[in-house]
Amino acid sequence: MQLLKKQQKRFKENNIIEVTAKQYDKDLAATRPSITIKGEKAQWSNKWMAGGNEITWDMIHYDVQLFGGVALHKGKIAEMATGEGKTVVATLPVFLNALAGRGVHIVTVNDYLSKRDSEWMGPIYEFHGLTVDCIDKHQPNSVERRKAYNADITFGTNNEFGFDYLRDNMAVNPEDLVQRKHHYAIVDEVDSVLIDDARTPLIISGPTAQADNQQFDELKPKVERLVSAQKKLVTQILADAKKADI
Repeated sequence: MQLLKKQQKRFKENNIIEVTAKQYDKDLAATRPSITIKGEKAQWSNKWMAGGNEITWDMIHYDVQLFGGVALHKGKIAEMATGEGKTVVATLPVFLNALAGRGVHIVTVNDYLSKRDSEWMGPIYEFHGLTVDCIDKHQPNSVERRKAYNADITFGTNNEFGFDYLRDNMAVNPEDLVQRKHHYAIVDEVDSVLIDDARTPLIISGPTAQADNQQFDELKPKVERLVSAQKKLVTQILADAKKADI
């Protein structure tokens, strides 16, 4: 966590950070204006686009925010007021657990936040060689969404994570699965996600293949004839009963 704090300080105090260019840097530079390659060096700018706006990194963790990161890492709930830096605090346990290479999920309440936070905090992780993606940027059951789940850090909304889980449970072939085994997740606005939204169940449906031994079509006419015969018999018995009373 101290490593991440020092790196954030470098971004705040320097407009450009120059490092030895690796293939990872070159791949990112192909799509990121904030990263340029000059010879054997990669230059990372402290300005990049997030949520449609250019931001300049100007945050360094306070010591009390480090305690918040420790609490989240231990699986506890950290309550913070608006403006106290929930998003930047989450970078600490996310970075630490992503180092294991088993995947970290960051669950948000809407797709704007998931996309914005992935772009806002993404370069902080990517500077250290971690891959970042957001499932809300890709269509369900697509190759791109499967790739997003295989990233070191995956952002997304609670509904999309939930529906992908349900879709995977309906998959017939292993290659149709998009999620990998779950390792670690941080839930933003946990009271909203696990209490308010949890009152509305996620429901998904899909076509079912007709079984080879389907007997419905075969038995339906027989059952209809049986019901018809029963009605005629009951009607006749009732009529006979009325006549007997007369």
